[in-house]
Amino acid sequence: MKSNNSRPALFLMVSISLSLTGCITSDRARLADAKRAQVAAEATRAAIQEAAKVPEKPADCGLKERSGVKLGDRLDVALLKTDRALGRANARIDRCWAWDQNYRKGLGK
Repeated sequence: MKSNNSRPALFLMVSISLSLTGCITSDRARLADAKRAQVAAEATRAAIQEAAKVPEKPADCGLKERSGVKLGDRLDVALLKTDRALGRANARIDRCWAWDQNYRKGLGK
């Protein structure tokens, strides 16, 4: 026959076993969460590295255009110089815009 003193010990052993089982489950969940976070961090790192590979824009995209008109130029000459400068500026804008659109198309935007 068993004594009544063994009941508290049995209860204590069962309680400890159940507690440890809960810890194992939560440790597995934490490990799975950590693995998911690591995969997400690696994907983010890869995306940042890919974004860093942006090619340089054409060198002249940041240049300012000047007409070259000087004090004393005849008005017809000043007009021609200004018109040519405006044409160069517009051509540069078109080239840079086309470069940007081509780059964005390559990104799938």
